[in-house]
Amino acid sequence: MGIDLKKVKESFSENKGYWFEYPEDEEIQIKVRPLFPEKANELTRKSTKINTMNGSKEIDGEKLAKLTREYIIEDWKGISINDNSECNNEAKEMLSLYCDKIMKFIIIKSSELANMIVTQNQELLKNSETIL
Repeated sequence: MGIDLKKVKESFSENKGYWFEYPEDEEIQIKVRPLFPEKANELTRKSTKINTMNGSKEIDGEKLAKLTREYIIEDWKGISINDNSECNNEAKEMLSLYCDKIMKFIIIKSSELANMIVTQNQELLKNSETIL
């Protein structure tokens, strides 16, 4: 029957999040999206300003960080910001300002997810070539 290459290709662009338990507090769970290179490039483009005087490009680091955290953090459980457990963009910003260790954990998990999915898809493609 073979491998459905369309499904393999679609999985590269998935923006599905995966739940992770924060290792330092089992009550904290965070749903993290993988950040694939295409999405990172898109967020970088959205954060880039072009100087109309000389045509140079400049990346707004704060905007890029904001867009990245808004994308990779899909949801959470066990986190409360100002007595509100809602996972919204304002709360994500507060988390990034005051919870460095959790943010590092989220960034690492997002990167690991993307790498794992790309590796799995490369293996599927490699195996499909031997089948075809």
